[in-house]
Amino acid sequence: MLSRVLGQPVDAGAARSFAERSRAEEPHAGAGVDAEPAAALDVRRSIGEFEVLSRIGHGGMGVVFRAWQPSLGRQVALKCLRGSGDPKVEARFAREIRSLGRVDHPNLVKVFTSGSDGEQWFYAMELIEGADLGSILDHLAGSSASEVGEAEWRRALSTACIEARRREETAGGSSSSGAIPVEVPQPPRGAMRTEEIHIRHVVSLLRQTAEAAHALHEAGVVHRDIKPGNIMLTADGTHAILMDLGVAQLADEADGRLTRTRQFVGTLRYASPEQVLAAGALDRRSDVYALGASLFELLTLHPLFGATDQTPTPELMLKIQTSSPGRLRALNPRVPRDLEAIVGKCLEKERERRYGSARELAKDLERFERGEAVEAERPTVRYLIEKYIRRHKGRFAAAAALVVAALILNFGAFWRIN
Repeated sequence: MLSRVLGQPVDAGAARSFAERSRAEEPHAGAGVDAEPAAALDVRRSIGEFEVLSRIGHGGMGVVFRAWQPSLGRQVALKCLRGSGDPKVEARFAREIRSLGRVDHPNLVKVFTSGSDGEQWFYAMELIEGADLGSILDHLAGSSASEVGEAEWRRALSTACIEARRREETAGGSSSSGAIPVEVPQPPRGAMRTEEIHIRHVVSLLRQTAEAAHALHEAGVVHRDIKPGNIMLTADGTHAILMDLGVAQLADEADGRLTRTRQFVGTLRYASPEQVLAAGALDRRSDVYALGASLFELLTLHPLFGATDQTPTPELMLKIQTSSPGRLRALNPRVPRDLEAIVGKCLEKERERRYGSARELAKDLERFERGEAVEAERPTVRYLIEKYIRRHKGRFAAAAALVVAALILNFGAFWRIN
């Protein structure tokens, strides 16, 4: 396949070299932002007007601090560039700021301001108190997806949020001992079975993420690295925020000035077939694929294609191009058929067969939440009847009760007559 795309002979050694070189050249390549070792960046007490309180984390391009903004009396997340002086790194950092600045959406992290302090480039953004879905997934690992209920979900969210805060390093170098209160709202009693709680949470959060991705796409931005680790969940468990546009592609930069043609960017585990080959500019349907890969992993608690950190890169690249992801319901039988169909439509190898936009995906997820027929499922008569009955089960229950009562009365009258 590489041979066809590149137009020249490619043996196994060349394919392996191509994969390793492409991933090594990208700051976000590999397992994600936490794959990079922490760089030596002096923790200053202040950067610009901001007072540094603690270090939240680090990624391929920068370090993120919790900081205090005295002029507005609020805490912010302050992302500081490391590697200043490298034109390519600085261009990527500026592009991330422009990408976030183009869109104002409730499910997309907000940028407040940007600037420099000497040679230190930075931007301030909304501080999200909570944890990323990747961390929550880690805490659910080892559980059977079909058995995850309300208690397990609450425990994973609470633990991930508290651990995220405790991992923060204060400006003095010690760990933060503060813990944030975590309370996942209780669903109405009888609203759904316990085992459906996990599915409903995942669908709601990924629907919100899809809406954020659509807002980016409408502004000419392709995220290129949507995954659970880049989706923050607020501490109350209800609100998803799409983060980290460090490798986003802007429509006016799609000619390759910052990313050379045939160079992979993103996180391989969630990358679409066309993104793996990096054969030309990507479009919004590549992000739709990543949303589907995230849905698959969150619903099953298993990575797509069974990929792990030990899976060889060429092997995973080949699976993404040629292998079926397998039946989602085989890993979690609790997932309804129409939700499995939604995920399958996202993961089509040919992008023309996927949802045409993240908004179309969000709408189908919303139909699923409301119990309506989804567009991804073939509209058979049986399926449409089943959805109608489920959506109006209260009416059918009442009608059934009336029928039973009528039969009992008729039987009683017949017994008295005889």
